[in-house]
Amino acid sequence: FVYELAHDSRTAKYLAGIAPQVGLPHYGYNKGPNKDYLPIHHIGFWGLDDATVPPIQGRSSGTGCEVECRTSESQGWFFTSSACVTAKWGDVLGLNHHSETKVMAHEDYDIPFYDELEECWSYTGSNEGGAIVIGCYFNGGHDCNLDYMNAIIINFFDENTKESPPTNESTDSPIATTSIRPSYVPTSNEPTIV
Repeated sequence: FVYELAHDSRTAKYLAGIAPQVGLPHYGYNKGPNKDYLPIHHIGFWGLDDATVPPIQGRSSGTGCEVECRTSESQGWFFTSSACVTAKWGDVLGLNHHSETKVMAHEDYDIPFYDELEECWSYTGSNEGGAIVIGCYFNGGHDCNLDYMNAIIINFFDENTKESPPTNESTDSPIATTSIRPSYVPTSNEPTIV
């Protein structure tokens, strides 16, 4: 659903980006961001052992993963692979692929759990608006309670913002785009937003 929000012109103009955690578009619905409302950034996290929304083509728990960019789970739901999702975003935004990308939370968060991230990659370049696309695999499955992701996401959007679109008072309401930095460190008892 979050991918649709980034593509739909009614909502994309309000988004600085999206941050899916263990979520991918269904196969055939990988449209990328709406180019009319740049920048729309992307940072996503997917579990290498996720059998509910498998992120990697050929590693799904379903049967029939012979189609490029398609993954499937055991009940027959098809998803677009995380590599193809980020590649589509990079293509739509005119970005270049980089492997071995490092992601960081702001030093104020003091989060020590980066060893859980197995691999990250990005798409960057000099496109209109300076959009950035990042994808990361972590050691785990669909039910992840890895709070460090939230700190990385907050830092990502703290550094990659977007101006508010002009509003028409008769149809739109203004949305604030102030940058905030939380004053807490997530604990393992807090739920992870997915």
